[in-house]
Amino acid sequence: MNDTEQPLDWTSPGPGQWALDRSHVNRPATPINQWVQSTGTARGTRRLFVEIGAPLDALDVRFVNGLVYSRVRPLIRPDSPASKLPPLGLLRIATRLHPEMRRRRRAAERTLEARVWRRVVEDWRKPGGIREDCERRNLAIQETDRRALDDEALIDHVHEVLNHALEFWELHFWLHGFDLSPIGLLLVWGRDRGIESSDLLALLEGASPSTSEAERVLRRIKSNVARAGASPGNLDEMRAVSPEVAADIDGFLRLRGAMIFSRYDIDGLCLAEAPEVLFASIQAARAAMDLRDDNGPHTLEWPLGLTRLALLEVGRRLVERGWAHRASDALELTRDEVHIDLLMGRGPSADELSRRAEWRATVDIESAPRILGSPEPAPPLDVLPLPLARIAGFVQAVLTEAGMDGEVTTTGLEGIGIGSGTYRGRVCRADSPEDAIAVLEDGDVLVVPCTTPAYNMILPLAGAIVTAEGGALSHAAVLARELGLPAVIGAPLALDDLVHGALVDVDADAGEVRIVSRA
Repeated sequence: MNDTEQPLDWTSPGPGQWALDRSHVNRPATPINQWVQSTGTARGTRRLFVEIGAPLDALDVRFVNGLVYSRVRPLIRPDSPASKLPPLGLLRIATRLHPEMRRRRRAAERTLEARVWRRVVEDWRKPGGIREDCERRNLAIQETDRRALDDEALIDHVHEVLNHALEFWELHFWLHGFDLSPIGLLLVWGRDRGIESSDLLALLEGASPSTSEAERVLRRIKSNVARAGASPGNLDEMRAVSPEVAADIDGFLRLRGAMIFSRYDIDGLCLAEAPEVLFASIQAARAAMDLRDDNGPHTLEWPLGLTRLALLEVGRRLVERGWAHRASDALELTRDEVHIDLLMGRGPSADELSRRAEWRATVDIESAPRILGSPEPAPPLDVLPLPLARIAGFVQAVLTEAGMDGEVTTTGLEGIGIGSGTYRGRVCRADSPEDAIAVLEDGDVLVVPCTTPAYNMILPLAGAIVTAEGGALSHAAVLARELGLPAVIGAPLALDDLVHGALVDVDADAGEVRIVSRA
């Protein structure tokens, strides 16, 4: 921060205690992403908690200086949290007599008895099910010829896409409750028996395979290129190898080209905008897309990509008419600013949009507090009826292991070890997916703040992973397990102490990184 800048205000966004989430993002979010995420997360988790019988209201997400802070809202008096717990005997009575708690208990009993996550997984996979419906609806929007729309139709299209993104973000968090339910219950079972979460999660290696169709297509492309004896240097040259190769590449991009791949926000690139990434992935012939399941790509990354493309068309027209400096500045608009007057020059000025983009790109948010607000003591699980305690316990365990509770339990170059053994390699230090894509070489130790879907395409090139943020259920940890890569997740000083080009040992057994020699 220079002398002319005002210090950032880190005031709590509401009552209670709020935890910073840096395991998914490490830069301020765009205004539209803030609206989609805060609204959709609350709606999706509220619906989920009612259905599974969690004694909670919702996962509330708010933004402070563009960064994500979250709070699990209690079911009773969520906006008037107590600074200390009432007597435990009174809590036990209240949790058994309160009408909504009684409804939640019955729902929790049904969830545990029927194992409802199995039904949801089946509904996702079956022909004509949730997955196919998501794909159909995403494609319907994707195939709109945005350039052919007049101004009013384009604005209508943008709002259609925004509502679509919000609906699918809500769906994403509802679905997450069912793909994480059995894992959370396993963690609670292990905790009650003194078994470390990392030991249990290690048993899940291979339980989240990459989408088989994506892997088959990429392997087929590489095989056909090799069979033709060709050595293409880029995607266009690869496409020219044969009609079969071109058809496979085009088909792959039809289903994945509009997906945001470099971050969970609309200022990230779509895969079709970065052909070098797809080319490198085919060359590596070890696809790792869509690891945990298809939920994220279909309900977050694709709708966000469609939102990006629609806004870029707005931006193109603004630039053409002299009302924006860059098409990408349209990504700085709020939802309310996207209206027909915008295209008539009666919206934020070109300089204002540019200023917003510059602020997000350069603001120093390293001093962001991990916790905001007042301590909010949670009642011990044993005061709850057993079904409610089991459901609440798994929600708590999942948030902790995903690195979303704001707690830092490791120090220096120590973190959560994933995999086994020690890997020695050169550090590839990157602050963003774009940086990593440009400089990662085969066998490097990739050192990043956290990982996003961007890294799914390039991590097969890495020899090991080190992140500064995240937990045992974070995106980076899941990726490392599925690819069989040794990793140290959540080592706080990784970005400070590990410089590009240094030689390091990544000891997955000890959960630490040791510097062998500096660059």
